[in-house]
Amino acid sequence: MACAQSSLPRALALFALILAGVLGLALGGLRHAGENQAESLARAELRLMADALGRELAARGIGLAKAAAVLAEDPGLARALVGADLLQAEVNLGERVRGFGADLALLVSLDGRVLLDVFDTMEPGADFPDPRMLRMAATEGAVAGYLGLRERVHQLVLVPVPGPAQAPAAWLALGVPLGDAELAQLRFHGDAHAYLFALEARGGRLLAASSQGPARLALSNWLADRSSAPASLHDAALAGGEHWIQLAPLHSADGNTFAVALSLPRNAAQLPIWAQPIFLAAMFVVGLLAPVLLAWRLFARGDGGALPASAMDANPDAVAREPADLSDPITGLVGRDGFLAEVDALLRERPSPCILLVARLARWNALRDAFGDALGDDLLGALGRRLRGRGDWLAARVGDADFALFCPLDEASADAWEVSVRALLEVPVELRGESLDAGIHLGSASSPGDGSDATLLLRRACTAMRQGMDGMGGHVAFDARFEADAARRLVLLEELRTAIEADRLQARFRPRARLADGRVVACALETYWPHAQFGDMGIDDFLLVAEQGGLIRPFTRWLVSTAAARVGEWRTPGLDIAVGLRLPSRALADHEVVELLAGALARHNLPPEALIVEIGDVAHSEDIDTAVAVVHAIGALGLQVAMADPGGVCFSLDRLARLPVNQLIIHRSSVQRMLGSAQDAVFVHATIDLAHALGMRVVAEGVDSIEFWGPLGFHGCDQAQGDHVGPCMQAEELVAWLTRTDAGG
Repeated sequence: MACAQSSLPRALALFALILAGVLGLALGGLRHAGENQAESLARAELRLMADALGRELAARGIGLAKAAAVLAEDPGLARALVGADLLQAEVNLGERVRGFGADLALLVSLDGRVLLDVFDTMEPGADFPDPRMLRMAATEGAVAGYLGLRERVHQLVLVPVPGPAQAPAAWLALGVPLGDAELAQLRFHGDAHAYLFALEARGGRLLAASSQGPARLALSNWLADRSSAPASLHDAALAGGEHWIQLAPLHSADGNTFAVALSLPRNAAQLPIWAQPIFLAAMFVVGLLAPVLLAWRLFARGDGGALPASAMDANPDAVAREPADLSDPITGLVGRDGFLAEVDALLRERPSPCILLVARLARWNALRDAFGDALGDDLLGALGRRLRGRGDWLAARVGDADFALFCPLDEASADAWEVSVRALLEVPVELRGESLDAGIHLGSASSPGDGSDATLLLRRACTAMRQGMDGMGGHVAFDARFEADAARRLVLLEELRTAIEADRLQARFRPRARLADGRVVACALETYWPHAQFGDMGIDDFLLVAEQGGLIRPFTRWLVSTAAARVGEWRTPGLDIAVGLRLPSRALADHEVVELLAGALARHNLPPEALIVEIGDVAHSEDIDTAVAVVHAIGALGLQVAMADPGGVCFSLDRLARLPVNQLIIHRSSVQRMLGSAQDAVFVHATIDLAHALGMRVVAEGVDSIEFWGPLGFHGCDQAQGDHVGPCMQAEELVAWLTRTDAGG
């Protein structure tokens, strides 16, 4: 027995050495894996920022091209050029270019000489700095790119100025600045910065940056060795810290002359806590010393290491007990109950500001339906692994396609956490040869402002997330008004259900007239719900209630039936007027609406052109492929299809060209601003030109006074609606109004 007792400490010491070796190898492997994962996360986050930068610059380029096209078509400019009156040409340009935010405006001769410079950046007679761009413009008609002048970079478009017989008489170069101030506005992460540099044979030359001081100087020195911008991730020491750097070339018509470097500190991407050197060292020391100290203590006690029986028998259930529902087997994340328990504990231990975010996969159901449940689970598993990689938040799966994240707000802002969530969940997942992009809806609630209880915070974050579900990918923070709205919606939901079933909704009609002759040729159906408490509620006031309460199908049936019935009644006395009905976006989720429209045409013996089906951008649909197929099926019935612009250029031009769209509707907000804003006037003009180029008619909403009629007609708009054309009326009132004005027959 004594021999056994004396050998026990030695055995424990040997065990400690073996354990230390195994622990060292394991933690070394964990550190390597953590670094690899941090690099992957940094790559994804920087790629998102590069994509966002590209979209922002593309949007600026589109606006610049539209402005240049309007300026180049000015008849006064063409007359001045033909008459060689450069002073008058400069006056014509100078009065207008400043309204577009431009800081570069040149007239360039066909042989490449600067004829005039509105902002005096170049001498008249000097050669245009980029002859390659001129050669491409001569071939393609117009080009876009970037130009460096006097240590400044300009985003530039080059368009022809038409002369006699529409042949180019000169080139108009219009540019906007891309400097420190503009890059500062393009930052997408609290610790990230953007640096604009020129690609030269002797190396990269820094021109602008979103940061100042040592970081700018260090990045400038690093770029000096770069003469190209490969799209790969770099690791560099900048201003005393390690940074990830992603290079993004600026694509220009004349080649990649400029590029942007996006930098992110390594500590912003070095997320897993066990990947930190201090933590590794601490774990190693603890793993080494704990068994040795235990052996020494037992040896000092002289009890041979015997453990009292009560230590094992006191609580036989005390070993690693964890309720089964605290872990999600698909994602490996903590489950809903476990998440709530841990958040409550953290709130008690650390009552400092924090945020709870809920992210719902927007297209998960559609992906699962298309590829099967197994692949849907694999997608959840892949996203779960991404979320588990971070050590600075608590992540959980709290619903079929819902993830919750609990994050501190002491060092990072809510916006920074949002960027991190998107970097993990919005980057497509490659599975079985498919690139799966689920998209997310994001809502949040903060403590202590929105509550100090985990259940309350989660409920309020979910409420905020549902508020933003109509705006794909939008982040909505909780507002106390949401709960009052939710209670109101519950009441409204039942009242709306009754109103639809009892046919208590009202259809009112707003006339549309041709701008060419003022004749009313169509009308738009606007839905109202006469409510005892809230008065006349328009469709925007109750559409969300209908969507959340599953009433879109019965509402769509009422809408189609009402529109077709009214047109059928009007055609009997000879009123040949088409009716436009705007479908809710969720009505495009299946082909039932196609059957409804076909049945309504047959039931009322209507030609297809009697109905105009108005849709929003199908990109807002959760299942885009189904929505596109439904729109094509509607077009195959021979019905007119109109794309309703919700107030800006948010639709895909490529998708617009490929859909069977006959009309484009310009939102009233754009029309209302066109008289007071040169940029909005350019937008309206360009939209009309675009629609006509695609073979579509254009309808302008919000024409409430005679002042709009002339400019819209001058730019070629086809139809208009608004108070100047006629008020919104019920069916009987419209017939009487048309009879009085003799506009309908």
